[in-house]
This record gives sequence, structure tokens and C-alpha cells, in this order.
Amino acid sequence: MSELSIIAIHHVKPAFVEAYRQAAEQIIALSRKESGCVAYDLGIDLSDSNTFIFTETWANRQALEHHQNTAHFLAFKTFLNDKLVGRECYITKKFN
Repeated sequence: MSELSIIAIHHVKPAFVEAYRQAAEQIIALSRKESGCVAYDLGIDLSDSNTFIFTETWANRQALEHHQNTAHFLAFKTFLNDKLVGRECYITKKFN
């Protein structure tokens, strides 16, 4: 099975940007330690400092599913509940 990539875009409410950054640091550190994690990074949109973009690569679907059931992922997901203006998420695989 081929690698899967995730692009997750979070539009954070301004009042929660600092808390978001702190929570993101934790999930990044823990996710990078997972055996199926190939890459796990976070960027900030240059035109909107309240927009954060996760780019992740997972070895396969099982690795991604495992990640989505970890305590740190579930805690971050709960943390986000009232802190976002909007979000988008794309799961991709290489075109060819």
C-alpha cells in the first residue's frame, strides 16, 4: 500500500492562536514518534497568521488510522472544538 498524505487547514480564532500553537507543538512531537509517521509538519499561512496548515505523510492507511486513535490526536481534536473559524482536510495519495 502506498503512502498517504494529509493536508489539514485550521483557521484559528484570534483569541486562541497562542493556545493553538502550544497544543500543536505537543501533537507534532508525539506524532513524529509514531512508527508509521513519515513526516509531520505545521506551517503558517504568510497572508493570514491565524491560518495553520498541517502537512503529514503516513506510511499507509493503517498508520493513519492508528494515529487518528491515539490519545494525543483525540485530545487535540477535542481541544479544537470551539477554537476554529473553519477547517479543511484532504487525504491524498501520489497521482502516479
